[in-house]
Amino acid sequence: MKKDNDLLSKKYIFWSVKPEKLDISEPWTRRWYLKQVLTHGKFKDIACLDFEEIKNSLDKMDLPKEIDQLWRHYFGEQKTG
Repeated sequence: MKKDNDLLSKKYIFWSVKPEKLDISEPWTRRWYLKQVLTHGKFKDIACLDFEEIKNSLDKMDLPKEIDQLWRHYFGEQKTG
């Protein structure tokens, strides 16, 4: 959770929301949080994430095409659906 709080404080990732208003334990918000970090975060930010959580959330995140393809290639997966 400390890593989450550290990432939430980064304005270049979460410029459009007040981090204290987010409940990232809620599944939809958690996926949005992951998408924001994967889309706008730096390498060091992404390295703080749980890669297993990323893998399990790929089909539900609606990532930009290039980012989605990168992660699917990393995990050796094809897009379903």
